[in-house]
Amino acid sequence: MNTSSQALEQKGIELLQSFAKKARTCGVEVEYVQATGSPGFMICKVASGREVDLILMGRHGRTGLSEFLLGSVSNYLLHHAPCSVLTIQGPIHEDATDSLVMEAASM
Repeated sequence: MNTSSQALEQKGIELLQSFAKKARTCGVEVEYVQATGSPGFMICKVASGREVDLILMGRHGRTGLSEFLLGSVSNYLLHHAPCSVLTIQGPIHEDATDSLVMEAASM
């Protein structure tokens, strides 16, 4: 693993830890996994292995070229997940998560 992919992996872990900390302060029990691979496939694989009842995820509402280039993880999950999937529409803007996706896509 080269240093740029290690740095990207570390950023991902830090982001997950940050989200988990916020959830715990609200009394939510948190468990997270960072897996490498196709996002939709890996989410389904982890959900199957852990007997998950519900996948809750946000969606950006991308269309056209950006959806074609980045794919639609929410659409994949709606059709392939081993459990129920609840998607929440969020605003379309670039934030830390989008930057990580774009950085990973360019590797």
